[in-house]
Amino acid sequence: MCAPSRRPTARNAHRTIILSGPDGYGKRVPPERLGPLLTELTPTVHKTICMRFVGRSTARGQRPPWLAAASDVRLVDYDGNGSTVLHFEAPIFGEAAPDLYDQGELWPTRPAPDLTGFDLLAELIAEISHRNRDSDAFDRPLLRQIAAFKTVFDRHIDRLTLGEPGWTPPGGCELTHGVVTAAEELRDATPSPRRVHIIGRLDMLWESRRAFRLLLAGEPAEVRGGLIDGDIAAIRSLFGRQVMVEGQAVYRASGRVLRIDAERITASPGDAGIWDRIPGPIAGSEVTHTLRTPQTPRSGVNAITWISCWLRVARLVTCKGPCDTPRCCPGGADWK
Repeated sequence: MCAPSRRPTARNAHRTIILSGPDGYGKRVPPERLGPLLTELTPTVHKTICMRFVGRSTARGQRPPWLAAASDVRLVDYDGNGSTVLHFEAPIFGEAAPDLYDQGELWPTRPAPDLTGFDLLAELIAEISHRNRDSDAFDRPLLRQIAAFKTVFDRHIDRLTLGEPGWTPPGGCELTHGVVTAAEELRDATPSPRRVHIIGRLDMLWESRRAFRLLLAGEPAEVRGGLIDGDIAAIRSLFGRQVMVEGQAVYRASGRVLRIDAERITASPGDAGIWDRIPGPIAGSEVTHTLRTPQTPRSGVNAITWISCWLRVARLVTCKGPCDTPRCCPGGADWK
């Protein structure tokens, strides 16, 4: 018999999401309307936390214990009168991931230990609503995740508000159709990653987050990154030395480099030469993914059959008959 799973011990904060609209559901909300929100909320909080602590919203391999604990939000109650108020418990970072805060010098953008995933989500929504193309708060997968919230809205719900008395997120923090549109625009404006080889000095290592910082002689002067595969402890001996990093450069919507997804980090074979700077994105790469339109019953190859059927119907409607066109009047002169 399997032992029941236990939730990591962590002090939680109370947070709310308010579902509002011109004709809100109040407390009598249909289950199918809560489904899309609850389905998207957990991965959104997880990716938002991962982005702020690790520098990327998605990562390969098993989820580290501290990230699983910090992302473990729970729906505990709901009520409403006009609007629907969902009540959540969200782990406080300093309690859910104490090891990260006991280490002293960490990632410069490390959130305060008294914050939760909901606080970071509020900050993220504010960055997107302002269309901050140079923000380091999101990457393309996280923008895609925010855009998925469009399935939550209907004629009864047109906004989600994060906030409550005693907790005031930045900008009031409303997730609306406008924010979803902004997320889609920023996603489409973000250039595709490109393969790079970079030589610089390995200046910082964060083993718990598989992250590093590289100082460059060229531009930019420094760049942060993460090791995609392998054990980052294996490169501990390279700390403070010149190294070569092979991997993918990931860019912001502005075109500036956001991070390096490193596949391999080795001792530098010699002088940096042309490898002391990160090249910009490939021209036009920000729009190539938007050109891939999925085929539907009325697009692609299917469009040929659909147009053919439409023309045949149009002929039948306009034809005064009988005529000699077999596809229009199969019976020709005998058509009635």
